[in-house]
Amino acid sequence: MKIAITGSSGFIGTHLCAALSDGHDIVPLSRDNIGDFHEVEDWSAIFAGCDAVIHLAARVHQTNERTQNAEEYTRDNTELTLRIVDGAMAAGAAQFIFLSTAAVYGDAQVAKAEDAALAPSNEYGRSKLAAEDIVNIAPDKMRSVIIRPPLIYGRNCRANFMMLSKAIAKGLPLPLSGVKNQRSFLYIGNLCSFIAHALKTEAVQGAYNLADDTALSTPDMVRAMAAAMGKKPRLFWFPPILLRYGFSLIGYRRQITGLTGSFILDINKVQNTEWRAPYTTEQGLRETLKE
Repeated sequence: MKIAITGSSGFIGTHLCAALSDGHDIVPLSRDNIGDFHEVEDWSAIFAGCDAVIHLAARVHQTNERTQNAEEYTRDNTELTLRIVDGAMAAGAAQFIFLSTAAVYGDAQVAKAEDAALAPSNEYGRSKLAAEDIVNIAPDKMRSVIIRPPLIYGRNCRANFMMLSKAIAKGLPLPLSGVKNQRSFLYIGNLCSFIAHALKTEAVQGAYNLADDTALSTPDMVRAMAAAMGKKPRLFWFPPILLRYGFSLIGYRRQITGLTGSFILDINKVQNTEWRAPYTTEQGLRETLKE
């Protein structure tokens, strides 16, 4: 297949291009080779001859972002998706895969299935949900797949995962042993595997939650990360309510929510497509954190 991938130079894009390059003709699209995406006049010309378009490019939620500019998220995540969907349909692409986010569910505390209420709590989530609505108009002309992942980890990832790995590597004590939560995570190798499965499986269509098979508490994730790094985890007890309150006061509510709150995705639907995650969380962590 000839497959165009937007956002090809990013963390996810570089892994996906490598994973799909064996057996497919990949058209990598990034600022490096086509410039500012908003200045592209004719996306259908760029997608000419492509069997599938995978849209990864997005304005993601930055961990150090105190406030969010709604116009920027709408421009980069919603309006750009509209132009890319239109271009893919005009070019005659048969398949369209869109990387959305589990943030469309809001600050979930219980397991969420794809038919759960969608109530994003930030501009990032709202802009991606609006983009999903655009992708959903495409099935009449091309098979579309929407993927809703939680935090994605893998080599060269960022966000809370990188912050934790650096703290563990330095042997810093972490006040997280009292946290009693459960969170879904997704290893990049499992994401790439499902996308490859979706490309060749006609029955795969619509929105899918995607996560590793096992949800973990934050303390258990720290222990698993430490084991993968050959380090001893240094966890100590501190009242979680005071931890959340203190970090919220200094503007890090989202970060501490990600470490102490629960967020579980129901992945029954994706498993019903006869796909299984090829990597366990332990295997993914070893691949991510190996020297």
